[in-house]
Amino acid sequence: MKLLLDIALGKSIYTVLFFVVMLASIALTFSQPSVVTVNVSLVLVGIFGVFIMVAAVVSTSEAVESVRWPKANATLGICRVSRAGIESHSYSPSVQYSFEVDGQAYQGNSYNFAATNYSRSTVEKMIGDLLSNRDSFMIRYDPTDPSKNVVIPGVKTVHYIRALVGIAIVGICVFLSYSFSQQF
Repeated sequence: MKLLLDIALGKSIYTVLFFVVMLASIALTFSQPSVVTVNVSLVLVGIFGVFIMVAAVVSTSEAVESVRWPKANATLGICRVSRAGIESHSYSPSVQYSFEVDGQAYQGNSYNFAATNYSRSTVEKMIGDLLSNRDSFMIRYDPTDPSKNVVIPGVKTVHYIRALVGIAIVGICVFLSYSFSQQF
């Protein structure tokens, strides 16, 4: 069960293998359509949808819990605007900080649990807010595992969007599978 969860969350080398097999199956379906290739592709894409839903549930529950995590004073290190890609117009806050819990030193780099990109002006404001509070910089950390920590806790819109995308993918696969089975 742990291996399946790791695959769904992208924490296993088998995640890459799954994507390669899924993409190869889809390519085969387009080049040689048959009942078998279509159904295998629909099952694999449906499983991908389930993976997205699992990731949404796990990240949302962690984000919900993070609001109740204890706070710790932290030392802000790197704090800058990062571009999502070379020619991208999307940006994200890039932060690094250090803090202590019970005498043990920890490092962190999670601004929030959304893992989304923003406009440059939005990220500049986020960074400006952090830098203006540099002397009283606080983070929240998971008391059972302080290596899980975040600057801005809580659930964001993207958590719900992930769940909806996963549900939509599974729903479309079920619909197409049913429709396809009625034709044969």
